[in-house]
Amino acid sequence: MPQRSRNRRRSRHKKKSQFPSRRLTVTLVLVAVLILAAIAALYHRQPVATLATQSKHPRPQITTKQQPPPQPVIIDTTPKARFALVIDDMGYHQKVGDALLHLPLALSFAFLPHAPHTKSQLQLAKSRGRDILLHLPMEATDKKWDPGKGSLFLAMNRQKIHRTILEDLAAVPGAIGINNHMGSRFTENETAMRDFLGVLKQQRLFFLDSLTSPNSVGLKIAAELNIPTLHRNVFLDNQQDKEIIKKQLTNLIFLARKQGIAIGIAHPHQATLDALRDFLRHPDKSVVMVSISSILGDQEPIAKRNVKQ
Repeated sequence: MPQRSRNRRRSRHKKKSQFPSRRLTVTLVLVAVLILAAIAALYHRQPVATLATQSKHPRPQITTKQQPPPQPVIIDTTPKARFALVIDDMGYHQKVGDALLHLPLALSFAFLPHAPHTKSQLQLAKSRGRDILLHLPMEATDKKWDPGKGSLFLAMNRQKIHRTILEDLAAVPGAIGINNHMGSRFTENETAMRDFLGVLKQQRLFFLDSLTSPNSVGLKIAAELNIPTLHRNVFLDNQQDKEIIKKQLTNLIFLARKQGIAIGIAHPHQATLDALRDFLRHPDKSVVMVSISSILGDQEPIAKRNVKQ
């Protein structure tokens, strides 16, 4: 057989064997395309929420509902009622006086200028950061009452009054103000009180009128001289009975709530100490006990100036 005929037969046989292979390939490609199209259709039809739950990191849900604004923190800034309590007659009663000085209360202390324990208790008061006043003795209406050494009397002239006050202040260094010991007669006299308050103005001290007389002219003269002045509202311990003193303290607190501020005066008695210890155990949280200077205002410059003298 000629060589050319053989080649033609081989070429035909080769073409016949390649035809089925090409058709199979096209078929497989079409199947693959259909499968991919089906998967894509399923993917787009599936809900978003379902896809999110299948993910390890779910998509955050988007909502058009407005969230309520955060509530503000309300801070009670209403000022509480305040009261000050001054302990008079300091310097004579060592045991009770020391105990009162150690109480964790904002007590203020008024020292008699020439009492036997004034110096030691004065140092204790300073170390405790307490307000210090000079408890200045003055003439009483009843002659049987002796106000003690360093007293002011109506019979004194102006120079004697000035000298006595300065001597008393020297015995109580660091005093930021003065209140009267007795003085029911002296505080009723306008001339005498003008001389007395004139010295306070020079020394830049405030006056706390103990109001031992309802006819005291202290507030009136102090206002004329533009001197910082306060007055006592309640005596706590005219009767040295713990329960009575506690009732008087309740009255003082009532006045503080009614007026905003109030001032009480007490003395170094055992019954007073016991009543204040009870107050410590059961405080009235509607009021705050504060120093006398905080009632008056910022007296720090006065205190510092007197300590240096």
